[in-house]
Amino acid sequence: MWLSYTIAKLSRRYRRQLFRYLDPDELCSNQLIQLQVNGKAQHCSAETSLPTLLKQLGLNPRLIAIEYNGEILHRQFWPMTQMQNGDRLEIVTIVGGG
Repeated sequence: MWLSYTIAKLSRRYRRQLFRYLDPDELCSNQLIQLQVNGKAQHCSAETSLPTLLKQLGLNPRLIAIEYNGEILHRQFWPMTQMQNGDRLEIVTIVGGG
């Protein structure tokens, strides 16, 4: 995962140069995709599940609600939801107070 994050932070020009030296078969299995999370661009591996993404973002799954591509996603469907390029997530955190 560290490598994916590092590559995503590189400028487009340097990513192209780096990809020239990588095996295309490896790229297919570790391809980065772009998501919108609360309006901000995020990158992750193409095989990332929703619970894995939440863990990478440092979020506690018990304290959030998720809108996935415009629809509220019930918690029971989270484990089987795989991130796709261009997905839009809105994550709302429950906050206590008085």
